[in-house]
Amino acid sequence: MIRILLLLTLLPFEIYAQSDSTQFLNIGREEFYNTRWLAFGTNYGFANSVIGFQVSNGVDEEPLIHFEDFQDNLLIKVQGQTGFDSSYSYGAELGFYSLKYVGRTTLKYDVLNFNDSDLFLTDFNLTSRIRYFRNTGLIFRTGFHQLDGNKNFGFGFGLEQNARNAYFGLNSRYYFEYFHHEAYFQYRIPTKNFISFRTIYNRIDKKDLLTIGLNYSFVRNNK
Repeated sequence: MIRILLLLTLLPFEIYAQSDSTQFLNIGREEFYNTRWLAFGTNYGFANSVIGFQVSNGVDEEPLIHFEDFQDNLLIKVQGQTGFDSSYSYGAELGFYSLKYVGRTTLKYDVLNFNDSDLFLTDFNLTSRIRYFRNTGLIFRTGFHQLDGNKNFGFGFGLEQNARNAYFGLNSRYYFEYFHHEAYFQYRIPTKNFISFRTIYNRIDKKDLLTIGLNYSFVRNNK
């Protein structure tokens, strides 16, 4: 009987301790997972001798970050390049990132006006990436091209593969009169700061574009 009374007496304290511990763990998880990023980058385009700048909330860096440490659902990126003459480019990207399928969908708009390559392109596309198997994602892309004054609708697909501190992707789109191939690679340099090297190759019809750059990323809010 005494044992029963003791158990009934201690039960509220045990429940309170468990509740307090659970609350502490939940607070800890919220503080750890609620991470927001900001990234700045510079790049150089070889074919047209243009230099560029970009800013985002980790659009290019997201595959390099553990999914629990990337909490922005809305993805935003703006970029531009100039050759300090009549050659230039600019673009923006707006997307949605989902932890449920570890994938994302983005709308991208780019304008390229490159005299050296004789390339004048407006590209508006919708891209979806779905995690297919562990570190591999399937890329589906459809969109609209206006190339050298000619308007075309196209679609395509590709793959994105994650590795240790790096990822790369390949995709191809068909616009009924020509192809647009793209390959990209990004590697996180093993330093204390989050600095990554990025290179992108595009072949649009028979015109080649190669761009390399460095991105610097940091946590803008971890609370």
